[in-house]
Amino acid sequence: MDSKQLARFLGVMLLASGVVIGLARLLYLTPTKPPVGPVSTIQTANSARPQAASNSVLAVGANTSVALKRGPVRWNLHSQEPAFALFSEWYQNYSLAANLAEKAALESVGIRLARDRRTVLAGLVRTDPETALREAVPTGVRRALPQSVKELLETRISGRGELTVMAALPEPGKEAAVVPVFRTATIGNKSYEAYVYGQRLGEPTRRDLPLNGIAVDQLLAVSFFAFLNTSSSIFSPLFRVVSDRLKR
Repeated sequence: MDSKQLARFLGVMLLASGVVIGLARLLYLTPTKPPVGPVSTIQTANSARPQAASNSVLAVGANTSVALKRGPVRWNLHSQEPAFALFSEWYQNYSLAANLAEKAALESVGIRLARDRRTVLAGLVRTDPETALREAVPTGVRRALPQSVKELLETRISGRGELTVMAALPEPGKEAAVVPVFRTATIGNKSYEAYVYGQRLGEPTRRDLPLNGIAVDQLLAVSFFAFLNTSSSIFSPLFRVVSDRLKR
């Protein structure tokens, strides 16, 4: 990293620090106002969104009405990909379920949506690892999920390891069948197909490197940030700000 890149990176880190302080003030210094008016229900909330009703997989039964209350962690993921949006909406309803019986009834739906989400996420790791990292389930949300659903989520990866860059020269006429540049990441005795973005695209093979990211089976989306948990519900806005600034 030359002096210009270093100065640019330090400037972005200063900006990031300001964003973290601002988020902390909002989270811990702003008083919470009590809710006003009657408590709505999931049926009422869903009836206000007619387009989502046709894709609804969230109702436990025709006569079921679950009173809304504050869940353990709020997670409002506004994704253009239906697999992510539906899973996020399912989580909101699961976290608001009034009792264990309602949670159990919703669990089978969550398993199916988690499988669909996993398939889409695996493709996204290959094609757009930066977005895959943004779509990762926040830590607080994971803790609130049943084990059967949690097992279908991405795996958090964090440790020191080797990021290897390799190149291949295809035979004439077979260019489309060969990936010209590919990467592997090794952490301990575990190896992954690694996918990177941003400034990491220009990095050579590096050893004893802090690596942070998410894995779906053998596919690893490697974060540009060595230590920051980019899928945290608190730090994801900061991740987007710093990432956008580094692209300029």
